[in-house]
Amino acid sequence: MTTNQVKEIDIAFESRITVMIPYPQLGREQLRVVLRSLIDLAEQNIKGLKVEENFYDTMYHYLEDKKATWINGRVLKSLVKSAISLASSESEKRGLEHIILSWKVFLPLLNQAEEANNHLREQITMFRQMNQLARS
Repeated sequence: MTTNQVKEIDIAFESRITVMIPYPQLGREQLRVVLRSLIDLAEQNIKGLKVEENFYDTMYHYLEDKKATWINGRVLKSLVKSAISLASSESEKRGLEHIILSWKVFLPLLNQAEEANNHLREQITMFRQMNQLARS
């Protein structure tokens, strides 16, 4: 299990943890390297995978946005895997030889992940407030 909410772990939960390894939040440049590495690896292992020309520039611009601070390496890995899977399915349906990884495929997944992240944060905030009320 991983978390970036270490300060919020309660005593009962912490007692069940054997080892805690701290990982710092990745910077934008580090996320760029992770993204490039994930896609390069996929291109080496998936026959016919092509990355749209402007994909990296568009994604790098997105990562520079201050609202994109919720993205980490784990999220990027999941998004890349899902985007490649969707692109592959789309290519199969159209009878194409190549799988095109494009911003058009990636953006809806990114939006869904961001919405899920926001919803999770709202739920955590609500839970913390209820927990504080119960303690007082």
